Amino acid sequence: MSGALANSPASPSSDELRRAAALPPAVSADADIIEAYLARMEATLAARVDQQAAAQSDESAHALARLQSGLTKRIAASLGIGVPLVGAAGGLGGRYGQGEGAVAGILGVLIAIVVLNVYYTEVEKDLEKERLRSRKRP
Repeated sequence: MSGALANSPASPSSDELRRAAALPPAVSADADIIEAYLARMEATLAARVDQQAAAQSDESAHALARLQSGLTKRIAASLGIGVPLVGAAGGLGGRYGQGEGAVAGILGVLIAIVVLNVYYTEVEKDLEKERLRSRKRP
């Protein structure tokens, strides 16, 4: 009897079991739906990230252009005002004093120009940061 049970058609052979184990599991329709949904979500998120990165790089480029434009104008104004002031300080200091008076006057004018340029550059940076912060707030 035991031989009849081992060879019955209801029990699979060891070869059949090995072949069945080697086959990949069947893919269900739910897994395909989930995979398609995840692929769409990934594409949507990637598009959003690309769009936000492009917008930020555009904003950064505009901010840099404004800063460079402001610096160029400030340098031109500093030279336009500084050259005559240095000449006047040197002339007045040399005329009414010794050579030390001329050097002191010239140094005073140049230091004032540098201090004002640094101050206005920092003010512009702070204003630009505040402008960017206010744009990000909803």
